[in-house]
Amino acid sequence: ETLQRQLAALALTQQSQMADLISPEQMANRLRTLLAEAGPLQLQAMRSLPVQVLPGTEKAHPLYQHTIRLQLKGEYWALLRYLQRLEAGAGHFYWQLLDYQVSGYPQADIWLELYTLSDDKEFIRG
Repeated sequence: ETLQRQLAALALTQQSQMADLISPEQMANRLRTLLAEAGPLQLQAMRSLPVQVLPGTEKAHPLYQHTIRLQLKGEYWALLRYLQRLEAGAGHFYWQLLDYQVSGYPQADIWLELYTLSDDKEFIRG
């Protein structure tokens, strides 16, 4: 019975930590909405990467990593404003990759990977 209590406590802790994360279903729309408000930053491509099981969670309560890769074009300050808005909003993302390559000053090609965690394996829609 002690083990069951510990598992229940772990599940509760996991749920409370995930409550601050954006859900996979809301992720793509939120990224698009904030991008529309970001000004001169242009979305070149957006795609969902394959869902991965978070290592160490496979047995009892698996957690799934849902990742979106964005390809953007724009200026540094527009990117900075976009990233600040992403961090300031309700529902948080994890950052995995930010690649910024100047293609012709002041324009740059930007690749950004953001992810969230969920106990649902379903892919991100949108």
